Amino acid sequence: MEQVSACFVDTIKPNEEKVYAKRIDRAEYAKEAEAAYQQINDLIERFQKIDAAIVDSNAKTEVKTSYGTFIVAGAISLRSRLRGMDSYDGEADFEGK
Repeated sequence: MEQVSACFVDTIKPNEEKVYAKRIDRAEYAKEAEAAYQQINDLIERFQKIDAAIVDSNAKTEVKTSYGTFIVAGAISLRSRLRGMDSYDGEADFEGK
């Protein structure tokens, strides 16, 4: 995933025209900060769309297992139960028991 480097805080002296760390004027610094903030929000929105598409796909796509045909989400849940990685500390491994 793309990584964004952003700086939202810097200092400026009252008698200076440029911010301390980047040595650029205040308006340019604000423009850079706003662009970085927008880029971060765009990446978050992209991640949420991809995550929603994966969840949707897992809810619709069927797979055949040795236990029968499941949607992907069901197969993942079955695998977790069989490995004892569920929220019931292995107590929900009905197939194994």
